[in-house]
Amino acid sequence: EEQVQRVRTGLQEKVSQLETQIQSKLDLAQSRREQLEQEQLEKLRSHNNEKLAEVRQTIENHAKEIEQKVGKGLQERLEIASQNRVKELEKRLENIRKHERRAEMVRQNKERMANQNDEQETASSG
Repeated sequence: EEQVQRVRTGLQEKVSQLETQIQSKLDLAQSRREQLEQEQLEKLRSHNNEKLAEVRQTIENHAKEIEQKVGKGLQERLEIASQNRVKELEKRLENIRKHERRAEMVRQNKERMANQNDEQETASSG
C-alpha cells in the first residue's frame, strides 16, 4: 500500500506538473494570438491610413485640376469679353470719326456756299 501511495503521489505530481505546463503553454498561445491580432489591427490601421491619404491626395489633385480648368475657362471668357469690348469701342470711334468727317464736309460746303453767295452779292452789287 505504501508503494501504491507513492506511485499515486508521483503520478499526481506528474499530472500536476503536466497541467501546469499545459496551462503555461495555453497562456503563452493566448498571448501570442492576442499579439498577432494587435499586429494585424495595426497593419490594417496603417493600410487604411495610407489609403485614406491616397484618396485625399487624389481628391485634392482632382479639385486643383477642376479649379485650374474653371479658372482657365473664366480667364478665356474674360479675355474674349475684353476683346469684344475693344472691338465695340473701335466701331463707335469709327462711327464718331465718320460723323466728324461728314460734319466737317458740311461746314466746308456751308463756308463755300457762303463765300459763293458773298461773291455773287459782291458781283451783283458792283
